[in-house]
Formats: sequence, structure tokens, C-alpha cells
Amino acid sequence: MGFRGVFILLSVSMITMYSCVLGRDTAKSGISEITFGSGGGVTGRVVLYRLRPNGTVYNDNNELVTKLTKKETAHLFGKLSKYADYSYDNPSNMSCFIVITSKRKENRIVWAVMGDPHIDSEVVELYERFMSKIDTK
Repeated sequence: MGFRGVFILLSVSMITMYSCVLGRDTAKSGISEITFGSGGGVTGRVVLYRLRPNGTVYNDNNELVTKLTKKETAHLFGKLSKYADYSYDNPSNMSCFIVITSKRKENRIVWAVMGDPHIDSEVVELYERFMSKIDTK
């Protein structure tokens, strides 16, 4: 086996191992689903998206919206796992929310769309990061 063959074999092995690690990290978080959404205002309309551990994203009609990369999914599940017990419920006329669902419980984090100086800024950043990945056309 020449250099090219060894290079291809090593590349495939590295990709396979990396994929396994990302999947294990998502499962290790203990989170079964993360829901991102917003709503309120005059109409009271709520828009939400459910992110599953495999990266699939569904809307409130259970229609597939998109699929995130394994890396992005692992990042969101890993970062939000530390907020599984974070308590913040400060709704406003227009509010954003993240619901972190695990086997043992469901934790709902709610804050005002127009900015809330008391919420952990990382929560808002993760929300915005997720929403930037969604094609809302």
C-alpha cells in the first residue's frame, strides 16, 4: 500500500472516530431535545423549532426544517446541558425561550426579546446562534 492508500485509510479512520466522539458527546449531555422559540405580541403567535440529538430540526407542525452538522449539534447540546437546571422566567410582551428536555425533567428559560440585562448572556448567544442556522423563508 502506497502513501496515497495510507493517507486515505488514515483520513477515513479519523473522520469515523471524530463522528463517534460527537455522537457520544450529544448523548452524554442527557438532553433528549432542545426547543427554541419566540412569541407574544398582538397576535400571541408562537414560533418554535425542536432540535433533536441527530441534528434534525422540526417546526411546530413537526415538519423537517433543516439538519445541523454533527459539530454544531454537539456544540449546542454540550453548551446547553449546563443550563438544564438554570432558572429564569421573565416573559414580556414579546419573549424568547429555550426548553431543555431530558429524561428527568423539562426546563424552560424565558426572557424578553428587547433585551434582558439579567439573563445569562451565553443563553442568548446560543439562542441567536441556533436561529441563525434556521432558514425562515
